[in-house]
Amino acid sequence: MPLLPRILLIEDDAERIAKFKAWLEGTPFVLVNASTGGQALGLVNRAEGVAGICLDHDLNTAPKTEMDAITSGTHVVAAIIHRVPKHIPILVHSMNVVQGERMATRLAGSGFSVTRIRMEALTEPSFKSWLEDVHDNWDWDEA
Repeated sequence: MPLLPRILLIEDDAERIAKFKAWLEGTPFVLVNASTGGQALGLVNRAEGVAGICLDHDLNTAPKTEMDAITSGTHVVAAIIHRVPKHIPILVHSMNVVQGERMATRLAGSGFSVTRIRMEALTEPSFKSWLEDVHDNWDWDEA
């Protein structure tokens, strides 16, 4: 059975998660959500089948462990740099102006294709445009 390409959404806000889920309807992608820093680190460390990553910075609205309370998108970026293939497109949608820019700059400097759009400015058409890059980078013959 072919592996369906996954969009890894690192996001803890239920409304945002629902928005991404709706935007992915009718696409060949499966949404996998990590709502805490710990979950995000675990999924990044097992990045098989990930076609694209949507990344928030502030992930501590509902921490499940002590580690979750102190783990942010900055920590996830370090794991992405070490564990995720560089051809995987990344969308940094964090509303955190300073940290969102830092994450995008660090990822781009490490060789990733990064799109930076704050969630308040992210629209379905701009998300679908990013998703086209994800689609083009996914190896459909291996799926």
